[in-house]
Amino acid sequence: MGLIDQIKDILANGPNDWRARVRETIELTSPEGTNFSAKWQSGPRDFDKKLGVFLYPKVKGNIVQDLDANSTRYTTKLFFDGEQNDKDANKFFLACRETGTWQITHPIHGFLELQLVSVRELNDPVGSGNVTEIDVQWIEPLDPLTLKTASELAAQLDEKIKDLNTNAAQQFADNLNQKSEAFSRAIESATTKATLITNTVTKPLFDSIDALDNAITAIQQGINDVKTQTTILTDSLAGQLQQLTQLPSLGIGDGQSKSKVYSDLVDGLVGVLPITIRQPEIARNEAAVSELCMVAAIGAVAKVATVSTLVTRAQAIKLADSITELFDTVTEKLDESQTDFEDQDFVTQYFSQTQTYKTASDLIATANQYLLTLAPSLQVEKRIILDRPRAPIEITISEYGDLGEDDSNFDLFIETNELKGDEILMLDRGVEVVVYA
Repeated sequence: MGLIDQIKDILANGPNDWRARVRETIELTSPEGTNFSAKWQSGPRDFDKKLGVFLYPKVKGNIVQDLDANSTRYTTKLFFDGEQNDKDANKFFLACRETGTWQITHPIHGFLELQLVSVRELNDPVGSGNVTEIDVQWIEPLDPLTLKTASELAAQLDEKIKDLNTNAAQQFADNLNQKSEAFSRAIESATTKATLITNTVTKPLFDSIDALDNAITAIQQGINDVKTQTTILTDSLAGQLQQLTQLPSLGIGDGQSKSKVYSDLVDGLVGVLPITIRQPEIARNEAAVSELCMVAAIGAVAKVATVSTLVTRAQAIKLADSITELFDTVTEKLDESQTDFEDQDFVTQYFSQTQTYKTASDLIATANQYLLTLAPSLQVEKRIILDRPRAPIEITISEYGDLGEDDSNFDLFIETNELKGDEILMLDRGVEVVVYA
């Protein structure tokens, strides 16, 4: 499979080959945020119909009323292998006691938010000493407010991102004017500037991931090839600029850090908007390029909601706020640019988000709905101001009950409070620390 095909798989519906669509492992995140990766062999999913069955005397058979379906149930066989398989399996088994739903990337069905029903560990060191099998039963719960599952909302989110990209590409094509060489070169210049800004700002997200870095390099080469043509193919250019903007959302970093990157990107793309309107056709081309990339950033930050690991309710709420703020900023900046064209002839004026505002608004609402659906299953952040000098190890035991398997609770306390050096041994009076309940 070529690199461009791989990029299309990431941003669209996945590969056409079933073998390529099956993931090698199953990824699981416990209610308290512990991550597990296990081998997976097989496992059914099933559901029952809700049926109203009515019996009448002296009537053969029943009248049956279809009352829709019960939640989907999943049965998974997890395999932990390697030298530490027994410890990894035990850590997972203990995590199954946590309260709340699990976030799971299923090898076949993708992202799921599931409620654990039962777990059984099979101990067979003689027959299978290098592998520990754990059988797990799950059920997919509905959100009590939306009456939808998290995976349904995630799928809706992906579809709305595709709709936004389609509408933005069409508006991009409608806004551009290539009737002269000067107009086409204005598109090329604005694209060069937008590409440089996008690459510089988003590079921390993908720089250390070879696959993403190579893919983005290929996209940049494609943009260079398209923008220098005598007649620029607007659909190709639009798709490549959207890929360049949105692909880094799959890179490293938590949800808040990624949303900050895209906020900085939008601030940078404001510099691509026209400063003066001496030549309205050229200025509108510049505005069109900037708008396409800004709207793509909205799609990217919405995607961040489904690809980020969220541990606390505060993280989910902050990410929802950040997504909304980004949308508001994009709308504000593009509307300001639109007002600069008010004195121009109507046919040369620039009108912002005429085909994307409603789609973007629906996307943001769905992203927020998804995050609010996840929030109740996440941990609550608790902040404590120390009234006396206390040792982090003592605080960990007091707040979490123990140090955790392999000191996992102690490590969590150190990492979440960014403790270093002597702080790991003792904290002064008045220091504020964070724990999760």
